[in-house]
Amino acid sequence: MTNESKLITGFWTVEESAAFDSLTIAEGGAIAAPEGKFFTLTVNGVTRTPAPGTYTGDVRITVCDNFTRSTMRFGEETISNFHTAVVVNDGKVVKESSVSAAVQGGTVTDEKAEGVTIESEEWDFNGVLVTGDSNYEINDATIRMVGDGTDDFVGMGAAIAATGNAELTINRTKVHTDGIGRGTLYVGGSANVTMNDCDFSTVSHVPTKEELEEGMKMERMMEPPWAIGLRGNGRTLNLAGDGVLTLNRCHVTSNSWGVLSIDGASLNRMYINDSLVEITGTNGYGFFNIADNIMFDYDSIDEPGCLTVADHSTFNVPYTAALMSLGNGVAEFKNGSVVNSGRFGVFCHRHNGGELKINSGAEFHTDSSCIMVKGSNLNISLDNAVLEAKNGTIGNVAIPSLVTFPG
Repeated sequence: MTNESKLITGFWTVEESAAFDSLTIAEGGAIAAPEGKFFTLTVNGVTRTPAPGTYTGDVRITVCDNFTRSTMRFGEETISNFHTAVVVNDGKVVKESSVSAAVQGGTVTDEKAEGVTIESEEWDFNGVLVTGDSNYEINDATIRMVGDGTDDFVGMGAAIAATGNAELTINRTKVHTDGIGRGTLYVGGSANVTMNDCDFSTVSHVPTKEELEEGMKMERMMEPPWAIGLRGNGRTLNLAGDGVLTLNRCHVTSNSWGVLSIDGASLNRMYINDSLVEITGTNGYGFFNIADNIMFDYDSIDEPGCLTVADHSTFNVPYTAALMSLGNGVAEFKNGSVVNSGRFGVFCHRHNGGELKINSGAEFHTDSSCIMVKGSNLNISLDNAVLEAKNGTIGNVAIPSLVTFPG
Protein backbone atom coordinates (compact mmCIF):
# COMPACT_ATOMS: atom_id res chain seq x y z
CA MET A 1 0.00 0.00 0.00
CA THR A 2 1.20 3.53 -0.73
CA ASN A 3 -0.85 5.38 1.94
CA GLU A 4 -1.36 8.11 -0.65
CA SER A 5 -4.62 9.63 -1.80
CA LYS A 6 -5.40 11.75 -4.83
CA LEU A 7 -8.36 14.03 -5.56
CA ILE A 8 -8.87 15.21 -9.14
CA THR A 9 -11.22 18.16 -9.46
CA GLY A 10 -10.06 19.61 -12.76
CA PHE A 11 -7.92 18.64 -15.75
CA TRP A 12 -4.82 16.69 -14.74
CA THR A 13 -2.06 15.79 -17.19
CA VAL A 14 -0.24 12.90 -15.55
CA GLU A 15 3.43 13.11 -16.52
CA GLU A 16 4.62 9.83 -14.99
CA SER A 17 3.26 6.64 -13.51
CA ALA A 18 1.85 6.89 -10.00
CA ALA A 19 0.30 4.65 -7.33
CA PHE A 20 -2.35 5.41 -4.71
CA ASP A 21 -4.46 3.61 -2.17
CA SER A 22 -7.35 5.98 -2.94
CA LEU A 23 -8.14 7.96 -6.07
CA THR A 24 -11.20 10.20 -6.37
CA ILE A 25 -12.31 11.79 -9.63
CA ALA A 26 -14.82 14.55 -8.93
CA GLU A 27 -17.54 15.57 -11.35
CA GLY A 28 -15.76 17.62 -14.00
CA GLY A 29 -12.42 16.00 -13.25
CA ALA A 30 -10.40 14.46 -16.08
CA ILE A 31 -7.05 12.75 -16.65
CA ALA A 32 -4.87 13.03 -19.76
CA ALA A 33 -1.44 11.81 -20.83
CA PRO A 34 1.24 13.93 -22.51
CA GLU A 35 1.36 13.99 -26.31
CA GLY A 36 2.59 10.70 -27.79
CA LYS A 37 1.72 8.77 -24.66
CA PHE A 38 -1.31 7.14 -23.08
CA PHE A 39 -2.30 6.35 -19.52
CA THR A 40 -4.09 3.35 -18.04
CA LEU A 41 -5.97 3.21 -14.76
CA THR A 42 -5.78 -0.14 -12.98
CA VAL A 43 -7.60 -1.01 -9.78
CA ASN A 44 -6.31 -4.16 -8.11
CA GLY A 45 -4.76 -5.18 -11.42
CA VAL A 46 -7.90 -4.65 -13.56
CA THR A 47 -7.90 -1.84 -16.13
CA ARG A 48 -10.78 0.59 -15.76
CA THR A 49 -12.20 3.48 -17.74
CA PRO A 50 -11.75 6.61 -15.58
CA ALA A 51 -15.09 8.03 -14.48
CA PRO A 52 -16.23 10.19 -11.57
CA GLY A 53 -16.06 8.22 -8.35
CA THR A 54 -13.64 6.85 -5.77
CA TYR A 55 -11.27 3.96 -6.42
CA THR A 56 -9.57 2.16 -3.54
CA GLY A 57 -7.06 -0.64 -3.12
CA ASP A 58 -4.03 -1.00 -5.35
CA VAL A 59 -4.77 1.97 -7.62
CA ARG A 60 -2.24 2.76 -10.32
CA ILE A 61 -1.98 5.14 -13.23
CA THR A 62 0.57 3.88 -15.73
CA VAL A 63 1.94 6.24 -18.38
CA CYS A 64 3.29 4.54 -21.52
CA ASP A 65 4.49 5.42 -24.99
CA ASN A 66 1.98 4.82 -27.77
CA PHE A 67 2.75 1.71 -29.79
CA THR A 68 1.77 2.66 -33.32
CA ARG A 69 1.20 0.23 -36.17
CA SER A 70 0.34 0.73 -39.82
CA THR A 71 -2.13 -1.80 -41.26
CA MET A 72 -3.56 -2.18 -44.77
CA ARG A 73 -7.35 -2.39 -44.54
CA PHE A 74 -9.07 -3.05 -47.88
CA GLY A 75 -6.26 -1.33 -49.75
CA GLU A 76 -6.09 1.67 -47.45
CA GLU A 77 -3.51 2.35 -44.77
CA THR A 78 -4.81 2.46 -41.21
CA ILE A 79 -2.69 3.95 -38.42
CA SER A 80 -3.56 2.62 -34.97
CA ASN A 81 -2.22 3.29 -31.48
CA PHE A 82 -2.35 0.13 -29.39
CA HIS A 83 -2.78 0.25 -25.61
CA THR A 84 -1.64 -3.13 -24.36
CA ALA A 85 -0.61 -5.02 -21.24
CA VAL A 86 2.28 -6.81 -23.00
CA VAL A 87 3.84 -5.65 -26.28
CA VAL A 88 6.44 -7.89 -27.94
CA ASN A 89 8.22 -6.51 -31.01
CA ASP A 90 11.10 -8.16 -32.86
CA GLY A 91 11.60 -10.67 -30.05
CA LYS A 92 11.73 -8.14 -27.19
CA VAL A 93 9.16 -6.96 -24.67
CA VAL A 94 8.60 -3.25 -25.29
CA LYS A 95 8.48 -2.17 -21.66
CA GLU A 96 7.87 1.50 -22.36
CA SER A 97 4.65 0.59 -24.23
CA SER A 98 3.48 -2.23 -21.92
CA VAL A 99 1.12 -1.70 -18.99
CA SER A 100 2.80 -4.03 -16.51
CA ALA A 101 0.29 -3.10 -13.80
CA ALA A 102 -2.37 -4.96 -15.84
CA VAL A 103 -0.46 -8.26 -15.64
CA GLN A 104 -1.25 -10.30 -12.54
CA GLY A 105 0.86 -13.28 -11.48
CA GLY A 106 3.01 -15.46 -13.70
CA THR A 107 6.07 -14.31 -15.61
CA VAL A 108 6.68 -12.30 -18.77
CA THR A 109 9.96 -12.61 -20.68
CA ASP A 110 11.15 -11.93 -24.21
CA GLU A 111 10.30 -15.54 -25.10
CA LYS A 112 6.99 -16.21 -23.35
CA ALA A 113 4.19 -15.16 -21.01
CA GLU A 114 3.57 -17.93 -18.49
CA GLY A 115 0.66 -18.26 -16.07
CA VAL A 116 -0.42 -14.61 -16.30
CA THR A 117 -3.88 -13.14 -15.72
CA ILE A 118 -4.97 -10.04 -17.63
CA GLU A 119 -8.32 -8.37 -16.97
CA SER A 120 -9.69 -5.24 -18.61
CA GLU A 121 -12.93 -3.32 -18.21
CA GLU A 122 -12.28 -0.55 -20.73
CA TRP A 123 -12.65 -0.10 -24.48
CA ASP A 124 -9.94 -1.12 -26.90
CA PHE A 125 -7.36 -2.38 -24.42
CA ASN A 126 -5.30 -5.29 -25.78
CA GLY A 127 -3.97 -8.07 -23.61
CA VAL A 128 -0.93 -9.26 -25.58
CA LEU A 129 0.37 -7.90 -28.90
CA VAL A 130 3.12 -9.85 -30.69
CA THR A 131 4.55 -8.31 -33.84
CA GLY A 132 7.66 -7.89 -35.98
CA ASP A 133 10.07 -10.81 -36.23
CA SER A 134 9.02 -12.43 -32.96
CA ASN A 135 8.74 -16.05 -31.87
CA TYR A 136 6.61 -16.11 -28.74
CA GLU A 137 4.57 -18.38 -26.46
CA ILE A 138 1.58 -17.73 -24.22
CA ASN A 139 1.14 -20.59 -21.76
CA ASP A 140 -1.55 -21.26 -19.14
CA ALA A 141 -2.87 -17.69 -19.26
CA THR A 142 -6.29 -16.30 -18.34
CA ILE A 143 -7.51 -13.19 -20.14
CA ARG A 144 -10.87 -11.45 -19.63
CA MET A 145 -11.90 -8.33 -21.56
CA VAL A 146 -15.13 -6.39 -20.98
CA GLY A 147 -16.08 -3.42 -23.16
CA ASP A 148 -16.15 -2.76 -26.89
CA GLY A 149 -13.40 -2.88 -29.49
CA THR A 150 -13.38 -0.22 -32.19
CA ASP A 151 -11.86 -2.15 -35.11
CA ASP A 152 -11.48 -5.93 -35.21
CA PHE A 153 -10.14 -5.66 -38.79
CA VAL A 154 -6.83 -4.48 -37.32
CA GLY A 155 -7.07 -6.08 -33.88
CA MET A 156 -7.96 -3.04 -31.77
CA GLY A 157 -9.20 -4.35 -28.43
CA ALA A 158 -8.40 -8.01 -29.14
CA ALA A 159 -7.36 -10.02 -26.11
CA ILE A 160 -4.42 -11.38 -28.14
CA ALA A 161 -3.12 -9.98 -31.44
CA ALA A 162 -0.34 -11.23 -33.72
CA THR A 163 0.88 -9.23 -36.72
CA GLY A 164 3.97 -8.66 -38.83
CA ASN A 165 6.02 -11.85 -39.17
CA ALA A 166 5.18 -13.09 -35.68
CA GLU A 167 5.21 -16.79 -34.83
CA LEU A 168 2.92 -17.25 -31.83
CA THR A 169 1.99 -20.43 -29.97
CA ILE A 170 -0.83 -20.31 -27.41
CA ASN A 171 -1.06 -23.27 -25.03
CA ARG A 172 -3.74 -24.15 -22.45
CA THR A 173 -5.07 -20.61 -22.32
CA LYS A 174 -8.58 -19.38 -21.51
CA VAL A 175 -9.83 -16.12 -23.04
CA HIS A 176 -13.23 -14.48 -22.71
CA THR A 177 -14.37 -11.18 -24.19
CA ASP A 178 -17.65 -9.34 -23.66
CA GLY A 179 -18.47 -6.44 -25.96
CA ILE A 180 -19.24 -5.29 -29.49
CA GLY A 181 -16.38 -6.13 -31.85
CA ARG A 182 -14.23 -7.34 -28.94
CA GLY A 183 -12.46 -10.40 -30.34
CA THR A 184 -10.38 -12.91 -28.43
CA LEU A 185 -7.70 -13.24 -31.13
CA TYR A 186 -6.57 -11.28 -34.17
CA VAL A 187 -4.10 -12.73 -36.70
CA GLY A 188 -2.88 -10.28 -39.35
CA GLY A 189 0.07 -9.44 -41.55
CA SER A 190 2.05 -12.62 -42.20
CA ALA A 191 1.66 -13.91 -38.65
CA ASN A 192 1.43 -17.64 -37.95
CA VAL A 193 -0.53 -18.59 -34.82
CA THR A 194 -1.05 -22.05 -33.33
CA MET A 195 -3.55 -22.66 -30.52
CA ASN A 196 -3.30 -25.86 -28.47
CA ASP A 197 -5.87 -26.97 -25.87
CA CYS A 198 -7.41 -23.50 -25.53
CA ASP A 199 -10.88 -22.22 -24.61
CA PHE A 200 -11.82 -18.94 -26.33
CA SER A 201 -15.30 -17.36 -26.06
CA THR A 202 -17.00 -14.12 -27.05
CA VAL A 203 -20.29 -12.56 -25.94
CA SER A 204 -21.64 -9.43 -27.62
CA HIS A 205 -24.76 -7.36 -27.05
CA VAL A 206 -27.12 -5.47 -29.33
CA PRO A 207 -25.90 -1.87 -29.59
CA THR A 208 -28.05 1.02 -28.52
CA LYS A 209 -29.06 3.73 -31.00
CA GLU A 210 -26.37 5.97 -29.53
CA GLU A 211 -23.72 3.25 -29.88
CA LEU A 212 -24.68 2.67 -33.52
CA GLU A 213 -24.49 6.37 -34.31
CA GLU A 214 -21.10 6.66 -32.64
CA GLY A 215 -19.91 3.54 -34.46
CA MET A 216 -20.91 4.99 -37.83
CA LYS A 217 -18.87 8.12 -37.10
CA MET A 218 -15.84 5.91 -36.38
CA GLU A 219 -16.54 3.71 -39.46
CA ARG A 220 -16.81 0.64 -37.23
CA MET A 221 -18.25 -2.61 -38.56
CA MET A 222 -20.58 -3.49 -35.69
CA GLU A 223 -22.72 -6.12 -37.39
CA PRO A 224 -22.68 -8.34 -40.50
CA PRO A 225 -24.47 -7.45 -43.76
CA TRP A 226 -28.18 -8.08 -43.22
CA ALA A 227 -28.71 -9.53 -46.73
CA ILE A 228 -26.98 -12.84 -45.92
CA GLY A 229 -29.25 -13.50 -42.96
CA LEU A 230 -26.64 -13.15 -40.23
CA ARG A 231 -27.19 -11.28 -37.00
CA GLY A 232 -24.92 -10.37 -34.12
CA ASN A 233 -22.24 -7.96 -33.01
CA GLY A 234 -19.07 -9.92 -32.30
CA ARG A 235 -16.66 -12.43 -33.83
CA THR A 236 -14.48 -14.62 -31.65
CA LEU A 237 -11.38 -14.76 -33.87
CA ASN A 238 -10.45 -12.76 -36.97
CA LEU A 239 -7.85 -13.80 -39.55
CA ALA A 240 -6.60 -11.09 -41.92
CA GLY A 241 -3.82 -10.33 -44.37
CA ASP A 242 -1.67 -13.37 -45.16
CA GLY A 243 -2.14 -14.89 -41.73
CA VAL A 244 -2.16 -18.58 -40.82
CA LEU A 245 -4.17 -19.96 -37.90
CA THR A 246 -4.12 -23.53 -36.57
CA LEU A 247 -6.38 -24.81 -33.81
CA ASN A 248 -5.60 -28.11 -32.09
CA ARG A 249 -8.03 -29.53 -29.51
CA CYS A 250 -9.67 -26.17 -28.87
CA HIS A 251 -13.15 -25.04 -27.84
CA VAL A 252 -14.21 -21.74 -29.42
CA THR A 253 -17.62 -20.08 -29.10
CA SER A 254 -19.57 -16.92 -29.86
CA ASN A 255 -23.13 -16.04 -28.95
CA SER A 256 -23.78 -14.52 -32.42
CA TRP A 257 -22.40 -13.44 -35.82
CA GLY A 258 -19.39 -15.77 -36.14
CA VAL A 259 -16.72 -17.80 -34.38
CA LEU A 260 -13.79 -18.16 -36.82
CA SER A 261 -13.89 -15.12 -39.06
CA ILE A 262 -11.77 -14.00 -41.99
CA ASP A 263 -11.89 -10.42 -43.22
CA GLY A 264 -9.51 -8.02 -44.93
CA ALA A 265 -7.47 -11.01 -46.08
CA SER A 266 -5.25 -11.69 -49.10
CA LEU A 267 -3.83 -15.21 -48.80
CA ASN A 268 -4.96 -16.92 -45.62
CA ARG A 269 -4.96 -20.44 -44.19
CA MET A 270 -7.00 -21.85 -41.30
CA TYR A 271 -6.69 -25.40 -39.96
CA ILE A 272 -9.26 -26.61 -37.41
CA ASN A 273 -8.12 -29.91 -35.87
CA ASP A 274 -9.90 -32.00 -33.21
CA SER A 275 -11.80 -28.92 -32.07
CA LEU A 276 -15.32 -27.89 -31.02
CA VAL A 277 -16.80 -24.78 -32.65
CA GLU A 278 -20.12 -23.48 -31.33
CA ILE A 279 -22.59 -20.62 -31.61
CA THR A 280 -24.36 -20.42 -28.26
CA GLY A 281 -27.10 -18.03 -29.44
CA THR A 282 -29.71 -18.16 -32.20
CA ASN A 283 -27.70 -16.94 -35.21
CA GLY A 284 -24.17 -17.18 -36.53
CA TYR A 285 -21.60 -19.20 -38.49
CA GLY A 286 -18.78 -21.55 -37.54
CA PHE A 287 -16.15 -20.28 -39.98
CA PHE A 288 -15.90 -17.76 -42.82
CA ASN A 289 -14.09 -18.49 -46.09
CA ILE A 290 -13.25 -15.41 -48.16
CA ALA A 291 -10.42 -13.87 -50.21
CA ASP A 292 -11.47 -10.25 -50.61
CA ASN A 293 -8.39 -8.04 -51.01
CA ILE A 294 -9.28 -5.86 -54.00
CA MET A 295 -5.59 -4.90 -54.39
CA PHE A 296 -4.41 -8.52 -54.78
CA ASP A 297 -4.15 -10.27 -58.16
CA TYR A 298 -5.56 -13.72 -57.42
CA ASP A 299 -5.28 -14.74 -61.09
CA SER A 300 -1.49 -14.61 -60.75
CA ILE A 301 -1.31 -17.54 -58.31
CA ASP A 302 -2.05 -21.25 -58.69
CA GLU A 303 -3.55 -21.69 -55.24
CA PRO A 304 -6.73 -20.59 -53.51
CA GLY A 305 -6.78 -17.22 -51.86
CA CYS A 306 -8.42 -18.77 -48.83
CA LEU A 307 -8.06 -22.34 -47.52
CA THR A 308 -10.05 -23.60 -44.53
CA VAL A 309 -9.76 -27.22 -43.41
CA ALA A 310 -11.89 -28.79 -40.67
CA ASP A 311 -10.24 -32.07 -39.60
CA HIS A 312 -12.09 -34.29 -37.10
CA SER A 313 -13.89 -31.28 -35.64
CA THR A 314 -17.48 -30.61 -34.56
CA PHE A 315 -19.64 -27.58 -35.38
CA ASN A 316 -22.81 -26.88 -33.39
CA VAL A 317 -24.42 -23.86 -35.05
CA PRO A 318 -27.91 -22.38 -35.57
CA TYR A 319 -27.30 -20.93 -39.05
CA THR A 320 -24.37 -22.44 -40.99
CA ALA A 321 -21.09 -24.19 -40.22
CA ALA A 322 -19.31 -22.50 -43.13
CA LEU A 323 -20.03 -19.25 -44.93
CA MET A 324 -18.21 -19.02 -48.29
CA SER A 325 -18.03 -15.74 -50.19
CA LEU A 326 -15.92 -13.69 -52.63
CA GLY A 327 -12.88 -15.16 -54.31
CA ASN A 328 -11.76 -18.68 -55.12
CA GLY A 329 -11.53 -20.11 -51.63
CA VAL A 330 -11.46 -23.81 -50.75
CA ALA A 331 -13.25 -25.25 -47.72
CA GLU A 332 -12.93 -28.86 -46.62
CA PHE A 333 -14.59 -31.04 -43.97
CA LYS A 334 -12.77 -34.33 -43.43
CA ASN A 335 -11.83 -37.20 -41.12
CA GLY A 336 -15.14 -37.54 -39.33
CA SER A 337 -15.90 -33.84 -38.89
CA VAL A 338 -19.52 -33.35 -37.80
CA VAL A 339 -21.86 -30.46 -38.56
CA ASN A 340 -25.04 -30.02 -36.51
CA SER A 341 -26.92 -27.01 -37.85
CA GLY A 342 -30.31 -25.44 -37.34
CA ARG A 343 -30.27 -24.34 -40.96
CA PHE A 344 -27.43 -24.95 -43.48
CA GLY A 345 -24.22 -26.94 -43.40
CA VAL A 346 -22.55 -24.61 -45.91
CA PHE A 347 -23.94 -21.35 -47.29
CA CYS A 348 -22.11 -20.10 -50.40
CA HIS A 349 -22.86 -16.71 -51.97
CA ARG A 350 -21.02 -14.48 -54.47
CA HIS A 351 -18.26 -17.08 -54.69
CA ASN A 352 -16.12 -17.44 -57.81
CA GLY A 353 -14.46 -20.71 -58.82
CA GLY A 354 -13.67 -22.18 -55.42
CA GLU A 355 -14.29 -25.66 -54.09
CA LEU A 356 -16.16 -27.34 -51.27
CA LYS A 357 -14.88 -30.78 -50.19
CA ILE A 358 -16.74 -33.11 -47.84
CA ASN A 359 -15.02 -36.46 -47.41
CA SER A 360 -13.49 -39.25 -45.31
CA GLY A 361 -16.44 -39.82 -43.01
CA ALA A 362 -17.57 -36.21 -42.52
CA GLU A 363 -21.23 -35.82 -41.52
CA PHE A 364 -23.75 -33.01 -42.05
CA HIS A 365 -26.99 -32.99 -40.03
CA THR A 366 -29.08 -29.93 -40.88
CA ASP A 367 -32.66 -28.71 -40.50
CA SER A 368 -32.63 -27.06 -43.93
CA SER A 369 -30.45 -27.77 -46.98
CA CYS A 370 -27.01 -29.23 -46.28
CA ILE A 371 -25.52 -27.00 -49.00
CA MET A 372 -27.04 -23.67 -50.08
CA VAL A 373 -25.53 -21.90 -53.13
CA LYS A 374 -26.53 -18.41 -54.32
CA GLY A 375 -24.98 -16.40 -57.14
CA SER A 376 -21.80 -18.50 -57.15
CA ASN A 377 -19.49 -20.65 -59.26
CA LEU A 378 -18.60 -23.57 -57.00
CA ASN A 379 -17.09 -27.03 -57.41
CA ILE A 380 -18.42 -29.57 -54.90
CA SER A 381 -16.57 -32.80 -54.14
CA LEU A 382 -18.29 -35.51 -52.03
CA ASP A 383 -16.53 -38.73 -51.04
CA ASN A 384 -17.52 -41.08 -48.22
CA ALA A 385 -19.66 -38.41 -46.59
CA VAL A 386 -23.04 -38.42 -44.80
CA LEU A 387 -25.42 -35.57 -45.67
CA GLU A 388 -28.74 -35.61 -43.83
CA ALA A 389 -31.25 -32.75 -44.16
CA LYS A 390 -34.53 -32.76 -42.22
CA ASN A 391 -36.25 -30.89 -45.06
CA GLY A 392 -35.12 -33.58 -47.50
CA THR A 393 -32.98 -31.20 -49.61
CA ILE A 394 -29.28 -32.00 -49.70
CA GLY A 395 -28.36 -29.17 -52.09
CA ASN A 396 -30.21 -25.99 -53.02
CA VAL A 397 -28.86 -23.94 -55.95
CA ALA A 398 -30.33 -20.49 -56.56
CA ILE A 399 -30.02 -18.81 -59.96
CA PRO A 400 -27.63 -17.46 -61.12
CA SER A 401 -25.16 -20.10 -59.96
CA LEU A 402 -22.96 -22.75 -61.51
CA VAL A 403 -22.29 -25.89 -59.47
CA THR A 404 -20.13 -28.74 -60.73
CA PHE A 405 -19.36 -32.12 -59.22
CA PRO A 406 -15.85 -33.27 -60.28
CA GLY A 407 -15.57 -36.90 -61.36
